[in-house]
Amino acid sequence: MYKRFSSEASMKREQDLLNMAMSMLDLPKSPATFPKYNVYRELDGSPYTYFMEFALAGYTRESLDVKMDNDHLVVSSRTDSEKKEDREYTHRGMARRDFSTKFYVGKDIEVRSARFSDGLLTVELEKIVPEEQKPRSIAIT
Repeated sequence: MYKRFSSEASMKREQDLLNMAMSMLDLPKSPATFPKYNVYRELDGSPYTYFMEFALAGYTRESLDVKMDNDHLVVSSRTDSEKKEDREYTHRGMARRDFSTKFYVGKDIEVRSARFSDGLLTVELEKIVPEEQKPRSIAIT
């Protein structure tokens, strides 16, 4: 469901939040071409929680691997090349190949979960911000 913006200012605010998310994740300037992915934040969720969603139609949960390697999130797949196909394709438009893609996320990002459903792999990331660095209100006396 799309959120309607009540004003240009609120749309600008949401764009600024998305830009902040992208800069916190420090994603590569020339993104990987496969698999395709989205990075988003839920508007009613924590401002420090982001999701990476990978389009992986045709893959299985067992063929996918998600891990943290130092300050990098690594998403990969290993297909069983020895497995004999039980069909002959006249056209194969859906990719089914080995891949490994790596994203620098930094020391202050933790992977909270990864789930695979309906051809989408969703990885939940959280930026760990110390309390003293979080925004706070100052009482006016």
